Parts: sequence; C-alpha cells; structure tokens
Amino acid sequence: MDVADDQSSRVRPVDLVLAITLGLLALAVYTRTVAPSLLEEGDGVELATVSYVLGISHPTGYPLFTLLGFAFTHLLPWGSVVGRLNLMSTLLAAATIPVVYAMGRQLRLQPFGAALTALVFGTSFSFWTVSTRGDVHVLHALLVSLALALLIRWGRLRAAGLADAGAWRTALPTLTACAFVCGLSITNHITTYLLAPGFLTYLLWTDTSIWRKPRRLLQPVLALLGPLLLYLYIPIRGSQLMADPTLAQDPAGIGIPLRITWGFVSPHYRSGGPDGFINLVLGLDYGPGMLSIPWSEAPGRLATIPGLLAQQVGSVGLALGLIGFVVLSRQTRREAVLLGIVLLTFAAQVTRATEQNMAVFLIPAYLILAACLGQAADWLLAGVARLSHGSAQPTTQALLGAALLLLPVSQVAANYPLVDRSDDWSVYLYTQDLLDLNPPQGAVLLGAGDFITPIRYRQTVEGLRQDLVPVHIGFGTERFLDLVERCRQNGRPVYMLETLPNEERGPGAGRFAAKISPLPVFGEVRPQYAAYTNIADQVALLGYDMPAESVRTTGVFKVRFYWQVLRKMQTNYQFFVRLITPDSHIANQIERAPVSAWFPTSQWWQGAIFSDDVRIPIPAHITPGIYNLEVAWKQGDALLPLVRQGYEEPGPIVLRQITIAP
Repeated sequence: MDVADDQSSRVRPVDLVLAITLGLLALAVYTRTVAPSLLEEGDGVELATVSYVLGISHPTGYPLFTLLGFAFTHLLPWGSVVGRLNLMSTLLAAATIPVVYAMGRQLRLQPFGAALTALVFGTSFSFWTVSTRGDVHVLHALLVSLALALLIRWGRLRAAGLADAGAWRTALPTLTACAFVCGLSITNHITTYLLAPGFLTYLLWTDTSIWRKPRRLLQPVLALLGPLLLYLYIPIRGSQLMADPTLAQDPAGIGIPLRITWGFVSPHYRSGGPDGFINLVLGLDYGPGMLSIPWSEAPGRLATIPGLLAQQVGSVGLALGLIGFVVLSRQTRREAVLLGIVLLTFAAQVTRATEQNMAVFLIPAYLILAACLGQAADWLLAGVARLSHGSAQPTTQALLGAALLLLPVSQVAANYPLVDRSDDWSVYLYTQDLLDLNPPQGAVLLGAGDFITPIRYRQTVEGLRQDLVPVHIGFGTERFLDLVERCRQNGRPVYMLETLPNEERGPGAGRFAAKISPLPVFGEVRPQYAAYTNIADQVALLGYDMPAESVRTTGVFKVRFYWQVLRKMQTNYQFFVRLITPDSHIANQIERAPVSAWFPTSQWWQGAIFSDDVRIPIPAHITPGIYNLEVAWKQGDALLPLVRQGYEEPGPIVLRQITIAP
C-alpha cells in the first residue's frame, strides 16, 4: 500500500455528485412506496406508540430509535404519528444509499462499481420493505454501512503510513469515529455485536503493533462505550412509568396494568429494576424460543442461505457476488476477510432466528453481497477495456455497464408492486371497523400483536376508546382460556381478534383482513331473521343477520349466525354454510369450526350466545340465479340432527333463498 493509494480514496467531486444523486434517487423511490398509516408487519406500530410517549419497547429496548422517533414525531408538523415514523425510516433508508456508495469507494471500487453496489442494495427486497415502515433495521443498515466504511478507511490510512511514527495519530480519529458508530448501533440493534469477529480480525491484522501497545485503543474503546449510556434511558424512564399510579391500574381485574395494555411499557420489562432491565436488554424471554430450535436443524438452515441471498439480488446477482469476492480476495485480502466474516456471522443467524425474522436480520449480509457484486462489475469492465481496442472500447464498456444496470432495474420492476404500501390503509380500516362496532365499555380484546398493537396506538396516541383493554396473547394457550374464563366470571365483555380464514376472504377483503368475534355476545340479541332451531339438544340457531339477499358473481355473500348453547358440550363440532343450486348441487360452501378453531365448542358454556360472521365468496363461473342457503353442524362426517317438538330430523337447516346476479 502506498500514499498514492491513500490519495485515491479521498473524496472527489464525482463522488459527491454521484452520492448525492443516488441518495435523492432513493428518496424519490422510497417516498412513493412508504406507508401512510398503520401496517401489520414488523414493529412499526409499537415503535410509533413507544416513541411518541417515550415508553419502553420490546427487547432489546431500542433506546436510540425511540429517542429519534420521539424527536421526529413531535417536530414534524404534518401527517399521523405512525406516518411520521414511517417517513423517518424512509429518510434513513435514503441516507443509507450514499453511505453504501462511500463504503464501496473505500473498498477501491470505481465510481460505477460503487454506484451499482448502492443501487443493488437499495432495491433489494428486504431493505426496500423496511424503508416503507418504522423499523429499526433501516437505522441498523445505515450504521453498519457507515461503520464498515470508516473501518476500511482507517485500514487504508494506517496501512499507507505504517513506516510513519505519526501515522497512528493521523488515522486515530477515523477509528474512533468507527467505534462511536458501533456503540450507537448497539443501542439501536444488539445484533451489532456480530460485527466484532470481523472488525477485530481486520483491526489486528492491519496494525499488529496493537498487540504490543493495547493502550492505543483506549480512545476508540471509550468512544464505543460512550453511546451505551443511552441504555440508561430505560431504567430512568421505566422507573417513572412504573411509578405512575394511573398506569398501575388494572380496571379489568385480569392482572394486566394499563401501562401494558396501553403500550407504554413492554411486559418484558417485568416489574422494572435491575432484573427487568437485564431481561429486556438481553432479551432473556426470547432465549427459550430461540434455543428450542434443535441444533440438528442447523445444517438445513445454513443450506437456505444461498436461496435467501438469491431472493434479494437474483441468481445472476448471487453469481456475480461470488465472482466479486474471489476478485477482492486476490486484490486486497484483508478487506475480503473482513467482508467474508461479517457476511458469515450475520448469515449464521438463520440457525437461531425465526422464519419471520430471517430476511430482515440478514440485511447486513445483503450489503456485503452487493459490495462484492460491485467488485465483479469493476473487474468485468476492466477486462472488457483490456480486450477491446480503439474506438470500440467505450462502446463495449457502455453496453456492459448498461447490462449490469439491468440488475437494479429488474429488481425495481419485480419488487415495486410487492413493497409498495403507499395506498395501504387496511390495518387502519380494521381498527376503525372495530371501533365502529362500539364494543361495550371496558371490553377486553384478545389477539396476536398484529391485531392488538394498532388498537393500542389509537388508544394511546389518538386518545380513542381508552376504556378498552387490548391484550396480546397466543390463542390456544391455557392463559388465553383462563383470561376468557376470568372475564366471564367478572361479567366483562371479551372480543377475539384473529385473521380472517383464507377461504372467506374473496375480493375486496383487503391486505389485512380480520375476524372480530365476541366471546360471547354481550347484551340483548335481536337477529334480523328469527330462525330458532334446536340442533341435537346441544346448541340452537336463534337467527341470523343478512345485509343483502342478493350478491353479484365475484362478490362476497355475508351472513351472521347467532348460536345459543343449550348444554355444556363435550365435543368440538364443525359446521358448514353452503349455497345450493336449484338442482341440489353445492355451488360453494364454507366449512370450519363455529366462531373460531381457537375457541372450540367444548369451551362454550351453557346459556351463552355466540355470533359468527361468515363470508362466502361467489366464484365468477357460478351461473346467476336463485340459490338456497343451508347451514348444519357436524361431528366428523355425520350431520347433527335437528330437534323439532321432541323428534329428531335430519339436517341441514334450509334458511332462505338468495339471488346471485351477473
């Protein structure tokens, strides 16, 4: 390494122009796909709530993102709070692209190769996806790419002046800045620790004098530890929230205080104090779930890494990335080892991460792959220059460059329809549908996080229906059934929020389709159509609601049934609703557990009335005409009999005729 090499890494006007242009281009694209409101994926809704009220998020607490989110959501004067946080991620994502370009230039890529690196990474599916919502992985990518750029810059400065006694002081500010960025990154996402093996290897390989003079690292170590003081936010703010008498209330009497139901404090913080802090920051509650993944699955999971990488850049991009890594290994072995270790440590997370987290946890690995792809592009262009002669050389290089640019262009074409959330209001409409149902005062809402956190947001941030008690819970668990029973004993209404079954979605169901079921109906029941029918002395159909008696093909027919439990059932029954043609053929039917498979009929109690919303999609091929609507309960393949005046009759129940119009 010589001084000329060091000078080649300095910022030039072309680099500034390209970096700014790439950032503005990314901003233009990302702002067209950013979500305007609530989304179900990721943790954006929770982070919006926590950031706005300065709360305590789920592990690992994310103090840096929370504080940035607080500033952004309070300073920006327009849009909803969650929309502002989504926009913050978009801006951070756009800012990442020039940094990735700078990282490529520090790797000695030519401007074209560095720009291609930034474009390929910026249009990769997972990174583009997190840019549309409030997500800590965007800030994580920004800080990781910046740390890599600074470390490689330090390595070049240090290698260029190994014989100079004052070179260490010259390069020290760059290393200190890198350490500071790493410290900040840890306060945003704890997987930053995965940088340590690669960074330490590179550090000690580049300057072996550190072994003899470890005190040289004092300043960088202090710079690394300094940002970790941001974690003090958690116990300081946590103690305030834990001491708030209003947030300590448990109006539902179910053992869950308002600080949790309103989303101010993660339940992983437990009762606060040192134990709560350690549990939250280290994610100890997640440990059993991650460690429950058998190590015998590790080889199979590792085998999925090439496929995961190819999903981001395509098979051609993956092949170019491998070529680029080989080229980089021959040109500058230290940087190749650094990138290789970073890629492997982040990619190895597939052995422990859940399926839903795999893609976003590997974003730093995609960054490394994109850098290697840029290296391959430079190598190919240089090879073409050597093989071409005279006036044909620029033309040949231009054609090859255009062909390489097809990679990010093809990614835009493929990913844009998948990541575009600019018109996605489905989660907001779900929350509005729930609020429009006007649940009784103090109703308990049970559901998974995707269904609960949007309700908490609208309660805490928008101040709506703060009497409701949303509870994040897993269906089918003892805790779920226990909460339902406790609410029954306390006379408190309960609603179950779950995903609408796929077979009932049909057109117009929206990206986020929910089924909202009371457990049981609270208050007086007045069916639109009375149709009392005793079914095997187990349950009775009291009646049903039907918004319309006609529906068009490709539409959805909707009906709500009211079931009254005649006696405690010992069996988990199924039921079906179907449309019957005039010649007695089944046109379409829905068959499933009544109300929900997560709350089977063996859990229903005598005297309770349950309502069940059913949607029957009407296929386009159905012939318009008059159809009978039938319903029946069944055990296995046998229909339960109907009981009329003490005598049993075979089912099903024929309700009424409906019209299917063209």
